[in-house]
Amino acid sequence: MSSSNHRWTTTILLGSLAIAGANGACGSDVSSGTGASGEGGTTTGISSTGGSDEGGGNAGGGGMAPDPCLPLEPGLRAALETAYAPDANLKGGLMLAVSTPDCPLWSASVGDDMLTADSLFKIGVTSRMLVAATVLTLVDDGVLSLDDTLDAWIPAIPDSDTLTLQHLLNATSGLRDYNENQDFLDLLSLDPDTVWTPNELIQYSIDAGQAAPPGTAYDRKFVDFVALGIVLEAVTGLTAHAAIRDRVIDPLGLDATFLAGPEGSFAKIVPGYLPNGMEFPKEYVDPSFWWVGAAFVSNAVDTLALSRAIVVSDLLSETSRDALLDLTVPTGAAGLDQGLGVLADTSSGDLWVGQQGTIPPHEVRNFYSPALDAAVVVLGTNDFATYGLLVDAFGVIDDAQSQ
Repeated sequence: MSSSNHRWTTTILLGSLAIAGANGACGSDVSSGTGASGEGGTTTGISSTGGSDEGGGNAGGGGMAPDPCLPLEPGLRAALETAYAPDANLKGGLMLAVSTPDCPLWSASVGDDMLTADSLFKIGVTSRMLVAATVLTLVDDGVLSLDDTLDAWIPAIPDSDTLTLQHLLNATSGLRDYNENQDFLDLLSLDPDTVWTPNELIQYSIDAGQAAPPGTAYDRKFVDFVALGIVLEAVTGLTAHAAIRDRVIDPLGLDATFLAGPEGSFAKIVPGYLPNGMEFPKEYVDPSFWWVGAAFVSNAVDTLALSRAIVVSDLLSETSRDALLDLTVPTGAAGLDQGLGVLADTSSGDLWVGQQGTIPPHEVRNFYSPALDAAVVVLGTNDFATYGLLVDAFGVIDDAQSQ
């Protein structure tokens, strides 16, 4: 893509980025999609135990054991094709990946691009789960407390003497985002490839003015996790991404996960598209725009593992896991509450814990159901309806476990 087209696309995005900061997410938090089974897309998939290349078929003869994902296969594939059908004219792909006690990995995709469980994508605000888990390991070690106030590290931030780490983690900091500052957006428009330092982003947030006193209003912000990254560097003596890798990524074996910028490039991700079919630039702004709060790259294998581990593994103490799921902050969306770096969706009647959001060109939803001990990841590389697919996938798993 030429530099002129790059700048044109980035300029188009600036308004949505500003809105995303104001709304607290990189895109909508809730969408839905249902419809009849569609045609015109190619379906590809993978099963953890082999099976057909159409995703989760019987492993066949030769004495091989039956595919443990086979009972889920028809329902999951039907859910995927139903979600895809209304938007089958869109370029790109829609992927579903699940992990259950009986089916360690099943994934399939539909659309123009073959997406597998190993495909790399922008995980967006799922990055915040990594940051939250890292902070909580430091709480477990007695290095930090959720009640620590930000004046110890960033005294220039408004109300820093009452703004706590918990406020940052549960989206009640009251800060305005740096992308709500017109001076910042003007500079970004002039040079989308600008590499921003965390302190620069903090200053643009400060200059944008405070939105509300800490603890009084819910609003997800990029700057909250920029501030947490600065805290991580101060207390560990490491770069923020190194601290996250040391305390969460490596212990959980998330081998495909990395922070774009210092550890790799967005160029490695699968392509995504605008609704008009134009391929979306993978690197339309420098990853430092999001830093540790939304610039991680991963795949479905790692994201499924993270979604489960942050809730049930021994990475965190029981006290910290309880704090993570202290769901006392309503988001304003029915059935959706905020924990520490995670969301809790109870709209279906069951509890799902995870994250969701959009960092163009990818929309990602990843949730874990403690009741089912099952994780689901949905990835769309265009404007596909992903929420209905998430709901239907958990429904298929629930039905299979009830039999």
